[in-house]
Amino acid sequence: MKLLAIDPGNSMGLSCWNDGELVDSFIWKFKSQVEAEIHLPHFINDYVHINNIEKIVYEDPVENGKRGNNLIKLAKKCGIIIAVASLKFIECHSFNTSKLQTFIGATGKTESKKKRIKQWVIEKYGEEHAKTQDQADAVAIGYSYIKILKELENKNESK
Repeated sequence: MKLLAIDPGNSMGLSCWNDGELVDSFIWKFKSQVEAEIHLPHFINDYVHINNIEKIVYEDPVENGKRGNNLIKLAKKCGIIIAVASLKFIECHSFNTSKLQTFIGATGKTESKKKRIKQWVIEKYGEEHAKTQDQADAVAIGYSYIKILKELENKNESK
């Protein structure tokens, strides 16, 4: 399964996975919300097409406590991601980052949790996959989502 994991924001973290293995991760920075709204649909469409992506998972801004103007901006980006996925007939799921506690041990207050996520990504995959917090978050989201899918698969097989 080819998966694209996304941490939406003005500095968007993305990670690409193939059969549970990290293939690539990077950051895409936007100068403004308008730029993001113009370029994001084309970027996601092209990336999904070129890399034969089968599933997309993105950080859910509502479940992760975003508020006010920031929530509106992130919700627009998530809406774009969902729309492109729907048009391409690709499964698309939101991800609550509280699940990171289970898979990488990221607990505590927001700042210490973010530091733990970044450190975990560096230890597991190297510094090139944790140049920014957003990039590290995208890697952690992808990893955790794959672990959740494997757990569900194992439960289904044992029935």
